[in-house]
Amino acid sequence: MQIKFAQQRDSGAYECQVNTVPKMSMTFQLNVVGNLLNVCRNSLLYNRSGED
Repeated sequence: MQIKFAQQRDSGAYECQVNTVPKMSMTFQLNVVGNLLNVCRNSLLYNRSGED
């Protein structure tokens, strides 16, 4: 998934799903603060600045 020109209103929980049996999914928490993008996954924090 790619969010171009992310804004604070894009912050929230996102879920990626794979339609297999059993269903597989992973939830990500996206926090947009200014021009810094924080993605939290499994208690790890990834920081990426920019628009992509």
